[in-house]
Amino acid sequence: MSRPRLLDRVRATVSGRSARVVVVGPPGSGKTVLLRQAEAASRAEGEVVAWYTADRTDRTAEVVLAAIGTVLARATGARPRWVQNPRDLVDLLADQARPVTLVVDDAHLLTGSAVEVVPRLADLLPPYARLAVAGRQEAPGWARLHLSGPVVRLDADDLRFQLSEVEELVALDGDETALLAQRTEGWAAGLRLFQLGTASWRPEDRRRLLDGAWHSLPLLRQYFTANVLDELSAEERDFLVGTSVLPWLCAPWCDALLGRFDSARLLDELVERNMFVTLTDRRSGRYRCHPLLRDHLTAELGRRLQPSERRARYRRAGQLLESAGAEPALRREALRAYAHAGDLWATARLTPASWSEVVEPARAGGDAAVQPPVRPAPERGAIPWKADALGRWGAAGHGGGPGRR
Repeated sequence: MSRPRLLDRVRATVSGRSARVVVVGPPGSGKTVLLRQAEAASRAEGEVVAWYTADRTDRTAEVVLAAIGTVLARATGARPRWVQNPRDLVDLLADQARPVTLVVDDAHLLTGSAVEVVPRLADLLPPYARLAVAGRQEAPGWARLHLSGPVVRLDADDLRFQLSEVEELVALDGDETALLAQRTEGWAAGLRLFQLGTASWRPEDRRRLLDGAWHSLPLLRQYFTANVLDELSAEERDFLVGTSVLPWLCAPWCDALLGRFDSARLLDELVERNMFVTLTDRRSGRYRCHPLLRDHLTAELGRRLQPSERRARYRRAGQLLESAGAEPALRREALRAYAHAGDLWATARLTPASWSEVVEPARAGGDAAVQPPVRPAPERGAIPWKADALGRWGAAGHGGGPGRR
């Protein structure tokens, strides 16, 4: 799908000079696809495009310079030459009568002295040459890109599909389209995997997925495993899986839940690497996982833990959330956690304040898990019928991610 609102920015010029373009976003956010579309548009207008995709083995400036020199020579038709420094690359462009764009994709994989090649090249490129760099996060040296000339920067928020784009991309009923956009948060890979994975599904199965059972989509599980979890250290994987019972992540809660003391470090590292963890409130120090990743992580937690261990983890999460304050959202999420833990007494304690916010919408939608067949007569010391229904609702997997059932 072409995205004119982004293509125009990628191919922008500022004050007659070609801009440097930086595209930063998490895996699957559409960075490469966008630049490929820009490449096609540029070639259609007679421009020259040279494309270099970084590799984990590109650890020295010499290796990167040679690789970029090869793609530039091939794209421009220049005679290949020995490239020893960025100025040699600029010399390859000296005789070009047409605009030239150099694309450096997956630039986050560059390490060591190779990191310095991109900003140094940006300093030297002539006005008619455009540089486009894409990666999951900006390397420290990329700050110089902003000093070498006009810069157009696109990040995860820019790359996110807007509702109108989702409507153009998929053929669903109006409310399902809005729900898809909300659940994926406009994440490009999530939208595409939904398209591919549900093409032959019955409408009711597709609706069940949209309502929250995203862990049941095999393509999404495979994507998160290969492109997120497999690229994390064992410590980072265990951290994300272990804290997936929390709707938000903050260092004190994560430390208390997992019995560690360095959660702040891990959270900052995950944010810096753009691995679907974002800082949502700097004042309170709250972070969050993308909801689809969290759904995947809670399913993984259910596979790792015995039912009693999983319930204990959710109960502890409920205690942390309940003790954090009287904020309605905290009480609502504490109630969800207690419901998953099957803790009816804790659920009953919070039910009067939270029932209308958490369960009434599910009941209105005809959810049998929260429709008590008969309201029991009140007894002294009995658990309120609403709490019992809410416990069964949590056990059915609503509102906080799946577990073993």
